Amino acid sequence: MHKKGGDAMKGANMSDDAVSSIRAEAKAALNALMLRASATPRSPRTIEKIEDELDYAEALNRIAHFDPDKLISEEEMKCRMGITEDDLKDFDKVEIE
Repeated sequence: MHKKGGDAMKGANMSDDAVSSIRAEAKAALNALMLRASATPRSPRTIEKIEDELDYAEALNRIAHFDPDKLISEEEMKCRMGITEDDLKDFDKVEIE
């Protein structure tokens, strides 16, 4: 199991087998998506449809290359980006993606 210093987010508490399985499934899904896209006759598609497919491919790519040891907490991310509590005081809710 991956577990680092009490931080619940870091390492995601996932076994190496679970991470390998997630990566394999994502890579297979990404390959299937790319094959489908290359085999699809070129027909007018909406920009939204194309963007959805690109977003899906990016999500699969990120999952395929997921490394739980590289996860950081929100607090660590704020520290790295130089975001302070004063920077956030005027926001009701902040969501960082």
